[in-house]
Amino acid sequence: MALKPTIYKFKIALSNLDENFFDQLELTVAQHPSETPQRMLCRVLSYALFAHRKVSFTKGLSDVDVPDLWSVSNDDRLLLWIEVGEPSLDRLKRAHRKAEEAVVVCFKDRSKGWWESLEAKTTGLSLTVLQFNESALESLSGVLERTTELSITITENTFYIATNVEPIEFEIQSLN
Repeated sequence: MALKPTIYKFKIALSNLDENFFDQLELTVAQHPSETPQRMLCRVLSYALFAHRKVSFTKGLSDVDVPDLWSVSNDDRLLLWIEVGEPSLDRLKRAHRKAEEAVVVCFKDRSKGWWESLEAKTTGLSLTVLQFNESALESLSGVLERTTELSITITENTFYIATNVEPIEFEIQSLN
């Protein structure tokens, strides 16, 4: 019998000052049985970071042919492909071929080494690689409940997250 995903609901007051975008998000997110809370939260924060681009969640880990998040135009062009974690070189090439823009969002401290090993092989690919702070995601997972309310402000490439327990702050690092 296959394990079922764990469902989380997020109510997020989002203020992205870098993009002049403000919204009240109500997200229902399925955490895949093999997915850590930190990875799932990285997907949620990636959604918040790119919400102004009208992103949506995909089947992610359940479907190897799609990214974790994407933005699709009205005429079905794939505008933005967002991978969470440390995807393979083949996956990065696929993202470059299929989408107008590709973004990788890493969430482990060791991701810098992963990127250093692949960077030379990705020359010519339209790719942005970002890194979220691992300890900040661990702190956020500590306040995670099945229904979680957050207030997120993004300014000068920094997340300011107000939770019901403690505020969390971290800078979005660019690896390339």
